[in-house]
Amino acid sequence: MSSTNRPFRVVATIEKHVGDEYAWHEVLFDRASLERWCAGLSLLSCNLVDRLKLVTKHGVSEVIVQIDPELDRRARVAGSPDEMQLHISPTEFEYWLSFFLLYWRDGATPVDHIDVEADGTAIGVDTYNFVLRTPVYAQPVGQVDDPHVRCTFDNETTTEIKRLRGM
Repeated sequence: MSSTNRPFRVVATIEKHVGDEYAWHEVLFDRASLERWCAGLSLLSCNLVDRLKLVTKHGVSEVIVQIDPELDRRARVAGSPDEMQLHISPTEFEYWLSFFLLYWRDGATPVDHIDVEADGTAIGVDTYNFVLRTPVYAQPVGQVDDPHVRCTFDNETTTEIKRLRGM
């Protein structure tokens, strides 16, 4: 089965941070966009799409994610700051797939983000970082105040839990 040339679009909040010694994109997923992101990763893993395209709410293209089977590191970037191309290794992709599918299965990820250090030499920096942040994640053991609470939830999830518990 071959992949399609059409990218799978996912809307997310995308922030660019650029300084003299650093540069990175931070992608903030809300619940709806994270579910679509999980679907996109699944489609990519089955070769039903050949790339994922992260865009802002206004439809501005920001980051195109592709798997590069020849890549000898976690990731590399190309393109421009307005349309960054992030090429990731198959191993990095497998990590992303399992990390984000945990959200889909459990409603939370083990930590609140993945930090990807990509080779940035193609755009004039040594390292370009991508931070992929999730809205619901397991609370670190050292921060648990209530032994019965194991996750940190957003307001929508907390309200739903209370409703289900009849509170």
